[in-house]
Amino acid sequence: MEDRLEMMKHQMQEKRAELSEKLETLEREVKEDIASVTETVTGSVASVTENVQETIASIQDAFNVARYIREYPWLAVGGGVVVGYLAHELLMPAGDPLPAAMASDGSPQMAESNGRGWLAETFGDEFDNVKRLAAHTALQLVSSAIKDTVGGEVGATISQFADRLAASLDKSAGSQQQGARPG
Repeated sequence: MEDRLEMMKHQMQEKRAELSEKLETLEREVKEDIASVTETVTGSVASVTENVQETIASIQDAFNVARYIREYPWLAVGGGVVVGYLAHELLMPAGDPLPAAMASDGSPQMAESNGRGWLAETFGDEFDNVKRLAAHTALQLVSSAIKDTVGGEVGATISQFADRLAASLDKSAGSQQQGARPG
């Protein structure tokens, strides 16, 4: 019987050794899998980060107005002239206003013009807000372009002047809006 107990102990030790070996193998495989997954995820994150940074850089480059003006000054001047002409045509009143009504003697009566174009007449205060926003944005772009291109004390002075103009636009817009509100 003692032989049998010894044999059972020996078999149990063998099974423990086998189980321990299998657990070590399993642990090693899991660690290798985790390392592989970690490496793959790290590579993917690095790739995505690089792609996002490249995309941001290309978007910033696409909207770099100062660079376009430096590289294509005549195109910028021509574009400014075209935009100014179109703005004038859309915003200013027509040269010959249409008759608004007929007078009692049969002569046409002209509509009174307040000097605003049809777009301004149609949208009123909203149009004024858009004009102020456009002027403010243009001044900020000019200020930024001057800082980037001219530099030095002259660039800083001109940029500060553009910033003060933009701030005065903000102040005048605020005072006009308060005056328009019923008290």
